[in-house]
Amino acid sequence: DNAQLISLSKGGTIQDIYVAEGDTVKKGELLAKVVNLDLQKEYQRYRTQKGYLDKDVNEISFILDKENESGLITLDGTRSLSNKEVKANIELVHSQIRAKELKKTSLDSEISGLQEKLS
Repeated sequence: DNAQLISLSKGGTIQDIYVAEGDTVKKGELLAKVVNLDLQKEYQRYRTQKGYLDKDVNEISFILDKENESGLITLDGTRSLSNKEVKANIELVHSQIRAKELKKTSLDSEISGLQEKLS
């Protein structure tokens, strides 16, 4: 007898059962579908955060490209920044991009983990 006990780390509600008691199954075979609304909400929240971060990175990259094209930044159309100030702003933007990309990578990992748990 090769009976195995199956448990879930996060819990949930069984929505469908694909095998009957006593059936022989193979490793990796889908036995049941479990729904965990908390995990689904968490997954959706991370996807939304990732979308916002993607948008932020794109906006920052666009601003950086414009700064590089013009060589200076105009504030309210009245004053131009010096090259030193532009370089400082560019460095700041680069660090913001790196921070957003790290956060995005972290969220991607969490999303992948949640996708596995939801499968």
